[in-house]
Amino acid sequence: MKTKFSKKQSVYWDGYTSNIDKLDLTNDTIAEKAELSFLLDILGNCNNKNILDLGCGTGKFGLKLSKYFKSVVGIDISKNSIVIANRTAKFYKIKNFVGIVGDFKDQGYRETFDIILAVNLIHHADNLDIILKHAKLALKKGGKLVIFEMNSLNILFIPFLIYHGQIESHISWQYLRSNIFSLKYVLRNAGYKIEKCFKWAWLPTSLYNRFLYFKKINEVLNRTPILNAFTAFNIIVCSPD
Repeated sequence: MKTKFSKKQSVYWDGYTSNIDKLDLTNDTIAEKAELSFLLDILGNCNNKNILDLGCGTGKFGLKLSKYFKSVVGIDISKNSIVIANRTAKFYKIKNFVGIVGDFKDQGYRETFDIILAVNLIHHADNLDIILKHAKLALKKGGKLVIFEMNSLNILFIPFLIYHGQIESHISWQYLRSNIFSLKYVLRNAGYKIEKCFKWAWLPTSLYNRFLYFKKINEVLNRTPILNAFTAFNIIVCSPD
C-alpha cells in the first residue's frame, strides 16, 4: 500500500509526464552522452547481466542500458511514466526491456539481478529501509547496488528545481537526506558494504552543450577537498555485507 508521501510522488510524476508521448533515443545531447558514458564506466562489464532500474521514470537510463545488458527491468510508482517507457521500447523494438508499475514492496524478486541501479530515487522514497531490504533479496550473489543521487548540499539545485517547476516534489526531509553523509549512514545501517564512491558534476551538465570547458571545471571542482562535498551528484557502489 502506498504511503501518503508516495501517493503524492506518484500523482506529481503522472502529471509531470502527461504531455510526453515517447522518448527520443536518437538525439542525445553532449551532456546526456557524457552522463551515460560515465555511468557505463561505473557499471563495468554488462555482458549477459540483468539489471533493475529502480525508479526508472520514463526509461531515460533503462532503455539506453538495454543495448549493453542482457535484460533490463524498470520499476516506477508513476503509471504514466511506465506507459511512456514501454511505448518507447515498443517503438524502438527494444525487446529486452520491460517497465513495471510498483514501489518495490511486493515484487517478489529473489537473486534475479546482477545490478540494481537507483538514479535519483532516494529523495523520492519515504520507505527506504524496505527498498534496501528488498534490493538485498533481489540481488544475485556478488551483485551490486549502484546509487546515483542528487546531492542536497549543492545549493544550485534550488534555482534549478524552481526553474523546472519541481520544488513541490523535491523539498522534503527525503530530499535533505540525499547527501553523501546521510546516504553512507543509511546504507551501513541497512547492512550494505560501501565499495566505491564517485562524484558527478558540480555545475549543471547542460552547460556542456554550450562549452565543453565546463566539463573540465566540474572535474577540478570534484577533486577539490571541501568543495567536492557540494558536488551535484554522488554515486555509491555497494553490496550486501
